[in-house]
Amino acid sequence: MVTVRRAVQADAQALLTLLNGIIRRGGTTAMQYEWSIGEMTALIANPECLVNIAEDRDSGAMLGFQYIEPEDRLPKDMADIATFVAPDGTRSGVGRALTDMTCAEARSLGWRALDATIRADNPAGLAFYDAMGFRDYHVYRSIPLSDGTPVDRISKKRNLD
Repeated sequence: MVTVRRAVQADAQALLTLLNGIIRRGGTTAMQYEWSIGEMTALIANPECLVNIAEDRDSGAMLGFQYIEPEDRLPKDMADIATFVAPDGTRSGVGRALTDMTCAEARSLGWRALDATIRADNPAGLAFYDAMGFRDYHVYRSIPLSDGTPVDRISKKRNLD
């Protein structure tokens, strides 16, 4: 069974370990550079951001996390959302549990919509956000990866009202 809770500073290292492992594997996130502990603690501490963690109710093991944050490229009432699930936790309801709680909390904090921008070569990520009620609204064409390979980014939107 999955439980979801708000992240605290004591979670920063575990979140960082999961995130950087996903970035190193590549292909399932638009992020190409590993985060530092300072970046993670700043995200958790930022009052404009929301970080939620999914855990196994029995073991307490972290299964994934999700965060929202404002971004300059988005309207003021729309936040960016990112979801990270441990490789052995995909297709187990972790993402849905996170999204249900994050959307409810985002709405209560005054956000009217969420943006998820996913690499076009990440079919699982695209399908996940579709299943969570996000709909395509913009495509950023041929954004180069760190090795120069051009990959489209597809922005999906979910209204919260």
